Amino acid sequence: MAGLFVRGDREVRRIYRESYSLWGTGLSPEGYFGLWQDVRATDWGSRYMDFLTWEEGGAILSSMKPYRPRYHHNGESVRISVIGAVYTPARHRREGHAAALIRAVLAQAREAGDPFALLFTDIGTAYYQGLGFHALPATSALARQVSSRPPAGDSVDLSPVSGACLQEVRDAHEAGMERYDLRIVRDRAHWEFLLTRAERYFHRAVVS
Repeated sequence: MAGLFVRGDREVRRIYRESYSLWGTGLSPEGYFGLWQDVRATDWGSRYMDFLTWEEGGAILSSMKPYRPRYHHNGESVRISVIGAVYTPARHRREGHAAALIRAVLAQAREAGDPFALLFTDIGTAYYQGLGFHALPATSALARQVSSRPPAGDSVDLSPVSGACLQEVRDAHEAGMERYDLRIVRDRAHWEFLLTRAERYFHRAVVS
C-alpha cells in the first residue's frame, strides 16, 4: 500500500535529478540540488519547509515541497499548508499518484486545523480544480529600463535587498498588503529564507 513519507537528501537528490529539466534553468544539476540544500538549512526552511514523497515498495511515485507560512485570514494570523513542486516521475504518470499525494497532504492539513491550503502550479489550474482547488487571480508587473536618456528629476538608485534594509522592506510589504483580507505574513526569518533563495541561486548560477 502506498504511503506518505518525509524524506532527506538521498531521496530528494533522486527526484531532483529528474525534475532538473523543469526547474533547474540557469543551474547545473549539482547547483540545483545545492540551492535547495542551502534554502532548507535556513532557520525558516528547517522549520517550515520539507520534502514529501508518495511511495510504495520503496518506489517514489510522486513528490512535493510543503511549506507552512503564516497568513492573515479573517482578522487572524494562522499557519496554513502550501503545496509546491508537485512532481511525478515519467514512468509513473497518469496513474493517480499526484492526486493521492495531494489528498493525503490535505487530510493532514485538515487534522492540523488549517483553515485552507494553497497550491502553486506551473501546469495551469484545470487539473487541480478537479481536486477541489479554486483558481486565484494573479497580477504581474513588467518594466523596461531606458538607459539612453538621463533620468527626469531625482534619480533612483537600485540595489539588492540586504539585512541592512530588510526592516524597511518588511514595512513596505506590510503596508502594501494591508488592504487584503487574505495575505501572507512574513517575519524576519521568512524574509531571510527568501533572500537566501535568491542570493544562493545567483551564487550557484552557471555563467554561459
